[in-house]
This record gives sequence, structure tokens and C-alpha cells, in this order.
Amino acid sequence: MKIDIATLIGAMQQGRVMQKRDVSVSPPSPKAEAILNKHIDNLKSQLDARDSAMQGLKDELEKALYERDMSMDELDDTKHEPEGVQAELVEAKCEWDAAQIEV
Repeated sequence: MKIDIATLIGAMQQGRVMQKRDVSVSPPSPKAEAILNKHIDNLKSQLDARDSAMQGLKDELEKALYERDMSMDELDDTKHEPEGVQAELVEAKCEWDAAQIEV
């Protein structure tokens, strides 16, 4: 069962607020509050890690889409060139690739 961490943190914080308002409830022991704070900090760090991972994936996706668009633009440009020029470009690329292999 997957629980939304943000909802869980909110519920824990709401419980803490409600407990402070209820005068009939004794305050939590320092040990219990320390444990609760550790759990809250752990959940917050998990949220931060999730957000970082999501941002990384978003950046990778944007980069991949940009590179795809650039490749598509290059293909479109070569389709409109005369066949002779296109053949020269292919030959030059092959020569450049061969030179890179030798190095």
C-alpha cells in the first residue's frame, strides 16, 4: 500500500496541533516527540530525494527532446539540398569518421 508522504506528514503535523489544543491530553513525552520528529525529518528527506529525482528526469527528458528536434531539423535541411551536395556531405562525414578512428 503506497501512502503519499506529504499527506502523512500533514496528518502527523495536524495531530500534533490537535493534541496541543486538547488540554485533557497530557503532552507527549520528550522521547515520543523525538521519535516523531525523526520520522517527520525522514519523510521530508524522502520528499526532497523524490523531488530531486523528478527534476533530474525532467532535465533528461528536455535534453532528449531538444536533441531529437535538432536531429529532425538537420534531416529536414539535408532533404532540401541538391543530391550532389548531400553526397559530398556524406563523403566528408565518412572521411572525418575514418580520421577519428585513426587518432
